[in-house]
Amino acid sequence: MTSQNLKNLLGIEECIRYYPPNIEKVKNSETIFRNDREIDLYIHIPFCKTPCGFCPFNQYLYKESEVKSYLSIIEKEIKILKRLNDLSQLKIKTFWIGGGTPSDLNEEDLEKILKIIHKNFDLAHIEEFTIEAKPILKLFTAAKINLLHKYKVNRISVGIQSTNQKYLKILGRGYTPEDAFEMIKRVKKNKFVLNIDMIYRLPGQTLAEVLEDVKRIKYLGIDHVSWFPYVSHQGTPMENRMAEGKRPDRADRDQYFKMFKVIIKSMKSDGYELYTPYYFSKGRKCHYHIGRWRMPQRDTLGIGAGAFSFFNGWIYANAHNVKVYQEAIDSGKPPIVMGKRLDQIEKITRLAVLGVKFFTIDMDEFEKYTGVRMEVFYQKELKTLKNLGLIKIRKNLIECTLLGKAFNNDIAMYLSIDSAKSTNQPQAIQLIGDGL
Repeated sequence: MTSQNLKNLLGIEECIRYYPPNIEKVKNSETIFRNDREIDLYIHIPFCKTPCGFCPFNQYLYKESEVKSYLSIIEKEIKILKRLNDLSQLKIKTFWIGGGTPSDLNEEDLEKILKIIHKNFDLAHIEEFTIEAKPILKLFTAAKINLLHKYKVNRISVGIQSTNQKYLKILGRGYTPEDAFEMIKRVKKNKFVLNIDMIYRLPGQTLAEVLEDVKRIKYLGIDHVSWFPYVSHQGTPMENRMAEGKRPDRADRDQYFKMFKVIIKSMKSDGYELYTPYYFSKGRKCHYHIGRWRMPQRDTLGIGAGAFSFFNGWIYANAHNVKVYQEAIDSGKPPIVMGKRLDQIEKITRLAVLGVKFFTIDMDEFEKYTGVRMEVFYQKELKTLKNLGLIKIRKNLIECTLLGKAFNNDIAMYLSIDSAKSTNQPQAIQLIGDGL
């Protein structure tokens, strides 16, 4: 080896110590240690005074003593999370309190959970703070409304589900259509951003009944409306009654598509935009939903029994069983019972499977986040989806057709990895049954 070659090698070695060599002067050294990415936060309150027969989420019959104990455990979990992660630099984009039915909490307990949130998290950058509610008017008191304003909750998501008393009874909701309309007025009067959840394709429901539901709510000036097709979940009381023949079947796929088109047409006539398969907005899209689904998806940190998270490259679930959840926290450990660190293929497919819920994927953007061209990675799948009439491809965009918007989960299935296609997403009722 010549001396010149040796000199070149030494030069390379010097570069490798801090490659790449074109570093710049640092103006503020503290920025190097900051972790200031935006995230969404979710807290689960699994208690409900009127449990619904169709609900697959983690829920338990409301008992005040258990609620008080649970809220204390929530704060302990937050302390564990703060010990394991420096959460102080994270910018909280949205906060969502779900359930169960958080609005069932009495004033004292509602203020307790809101105090816990403000004590432990910096909400200076928050754009949206949502709490779920049920239109049980005696539980949605003026005192609770004042507390929500005091602690900066600015959005309320009300589970209406139906304006037809027959279906409210079938669903086991515990209120009347009149209660639902009064709840809408009460939320709007108090200047909250309002979402309502509606369900269609219910057992025995007709196209005319769906259209009647749409007509009853679309002119009420609601900011955001979620229309979910009913999904039968194994183990729920509703599914059990259907299996026993005590409830009629849901509409078939053809009838479902007609219902979907009727909802879109009617909502659009009053100025609503459909921006995912379920969500309609009048200029107030939900930042929490955008963060969960639109490419690139933000991290979501879930807290509480049954909460799911996508955080630091992991997808994981907290214990659903409240006792198991408490035992983990009392031992000083995170209450996580299932989880997975995503490999590179899973990261790529997650971007597509969730991203397509926003109906359009920019292939240059996809390459930016994954390092691969979507039309190459998904060559066979995109050809199949196009032939099925679920997508169209123009210039650099993949776009869902109307059929693809209605059957968006079919698209997601084609974009999933093989192991995901053969695995059912576990619901809370199953995880509880497995002792989790």
